[in-house]
Amino acid sequence: MQSIATVYFLTVRSLLEAVRNPAQEAGNVLIPLFFFAVTVGSIGSIAADAFGIDNFTGFQVPVAILAAASSISASAGLGTITDIQRGYFDKLLLTPAPAPPSSSGGSPPT
Repeated sequence: MQSIATVYFLTVRSLLEAVRNPAQEAGNVLIPLFFFAVTVGSIGSIAADAFGIDNFTGFQVPVAILAAASSISASAGLGTITDIQRGYFDKLLLTPAPAPPSSSGGSPPT
């Protein structure tokens, strides 16, 4: 039960950090949307003739979702590095919270 509480509070911290820094979170959404729009706009009209794909937009949606997911995970990794450099991770390890949930997730994408 303590692990669930640890994950909950680290998730709340992460969401608050995302609200405080919306510009960093906007990049995680806007960059994949930009590439989605550019790819569909430039290749969408010739995709039926060249590749035999009737619905190129439906083909590109999973690619955009995977690009957004990889961008978010990279930001979370950088957030973990920032937490380690700022000493928050050391403070977290001194708390009575269990170590696996504290070290495996909940770091904000900063």
